[in-house]
Amino acid sequence: TGCSIFNFSNNAPVKKAFKITNTKLYGTLWNESYNKYHIISQDGGSEFKVPGGSIWCFGDTFKGTRDKTGKPHFKDGAVNCSIAFQPNNSKPYPPNLKYLSDKNGVISPFNYIGNENAKINSIWPLAGTYLNGKSYLYYTMIEKTGNGSWDFKHVGDGLAVSNKPLAHYTRIIKNDSWKFPVHPS
Repeated sequence: TGCSIFNFSNNAPVKKAFKITNTKLYGTLWNESYNKYHIISQDGGSEFKVPGGSIWCFGDTFKGTRDKTGKPHFKDGAVNCSIAFQPNNSKPYPPNLKYLSDKNGVISPFNYIGNENAKINSIWPLAGTYLNGKSYLYYTMIEKTGNGSWDFKHVGDGLAVSNKPLAHYTRIIKNDSWKFPVHPS
């Protein structure tokens, strides 16, 4: 059992209790099919529905393979974003995902613009939607400020579009900027 405090417009705190009724640990999403795409692990997973299935979006995706025991063998660093398709009729867990990839494995759906640089900037997916025959990815960009895991700062958020769900996404530029004018929550 746990509780939360909510503040309403009159600023009077109201306590609301909730009860956890069920939890189940499924374990890792990784399975041997990920070796095909040279993926060891990834973070920041979310998904959105598209015709015929779902697009899964991940942040940092670490490249390499795993052996039969599951031991990772890192190779070729990471991509800062990856996307994958899961058909409606596929088994739910662990999912057998089809990643956006090339002959060297998983690739990012985003391109850098102007002076942006993969060594300094990372583009992470935040959410997606499918609307009127197009897929949209809302993303955030960070700038690395040092060598530590948390040495980065927020640069801005943007929106990208694709005519196909599992494809490269074109970052939308309006008024000479890719940055989204509001911070959705």
